[in-house]
Amino acid sequence: MKKLFTLAILSPLALVLFTHDDANAGEIGTLSPAQQVQPAFYLNLPTVKGNITIPASAITGDYASIQCNQIQVVATSKDMTSCTGDGFCIPQPKWTRHVNAVGSISSGSCSYTLSVPANAQFAISASSNYAPMCGWTYPQTSGTGSWMSVNYKETKTQNFKINSFLFQKCPA
Repeated sequence: MKKLFTLAILSPLALVLFTHDDANAGEIGTLSPAQQVQPAFYLNLPTVKGNITIPASAITGDYASIQCNQIQVVATSKDMTSCTGDGFCIPQPKWTRHVNAVGSISSGSCSYTLSVPANAQFAISASSNYAPMCGWTYPQTSGTGSWMSVNYKETKTQNFKINSFLFQKCPA
């Protein structure tokens, strides 16, 4: 077991530091997510995956240059922290996980795969770090928000749709 743990720690480092493509021989490179080899224990983690449908009408105007990797999928726990003591406290989710979507937005969809804690209830949502100017972009989705959980070594699929993007400018 000790060797597996060492391999799990060293493998991602080795993949980043010692891989390169033939076009840039001698330079340090990285593997795409599809090419990465995951250590054995990562293969047993519960995961949620899915496709994000994005209609062409949502990627026009200010959003014509948005890319899949600028859309984040977020899993947020149903369990909340508890407040103790006499101070001001707002309960927060006990855990969150996020991952950038992948793919080509021009195809009309992106995809994601996200590891989550086993048997813990959570909801999926989307966010974005895309901003055509100073402000925040909020994807308006359908097909998200219901509580789900994933057993150890299982994968569940949660597809959803981004209907539009809402942009909020920075305060003047």
